[in-house]
Amino acid sequence: MKRAFTLMELVLVVVVIGIISAVMVPRMNDVQIDKAAQQVLAHIRYTQHLAMMDNQFDPADSNWFKKRWQIRFQYTGSSPRKYYYTIYSDKDKSNGYAQNEIAKNPLNSNQILTGKKDISTTTTGMYTKKMDLYKTYGITSMSLTGCRTRGVSGSLRIGFDFQGRPIVKNMDVLTKPYSSSTERRLATKICQLKLTDKNNHAATISIEPETGYAYISKIER
Repeated sequence: MKRAFTLMELVLVVVVIGIISAVMVPRMNDVQIDKAAQQVLAHIRYTQHLAMMDNQFDPADSNWFKKRWQIRFQYTGSSPRKYYYTIYSDKDKSNGYAQNEIAKNPLNSNQILTGKKDISTTTTGMYTKKMDLYKTYGITSMSLTGCRTRGVSGSLRIGFDFQGRPIVKNMDVLTKPYSSSTERRLATKICQLKLTDKNNHAATISIEPETGYAYISKIER
């Protein structure tokens, strides 16, 4: 003879499921900021690798240093800001990027390392969806601080030289390999890149001067 569930047993099951959901949902949200930080960290390290392997030095081009590899974070919209990023070498020194300037995804050669969906309409130019930090991880705020005594004044990009040393802000206005007409760009202090998601969870990635060593230094939940 089959035994049916009593009302008390059903209520108990619903209560248990509610408790589990209440515990697990915040943990799942926490995991998103962890995943975002790990991904950005890996791509910062990959940008440094590209810079060290592909120096861009050209004795025939007095402005060769403007073409260094960099990782650039951008956003669309105002509230909330929707962040994405791109890894590229600014070969035409325009302070922008075209499809042929963007790094290839080492995990999928048919994709380019950008979160900007409309960079190309061709199959070979498919963007890397996870680099759209807002859609994938809910990132609504980013900041880059430290780096230099004078700061980086709202910049959200980091380049590297052939030794892997971090250089901050845009490359196209440089007049010398490490300076513009007004300031030096080589990092002299630890750079701190902070990501914050829509649930106000945050992660900070630190990048050391000289070595360019990058690591996750803080997680806030």
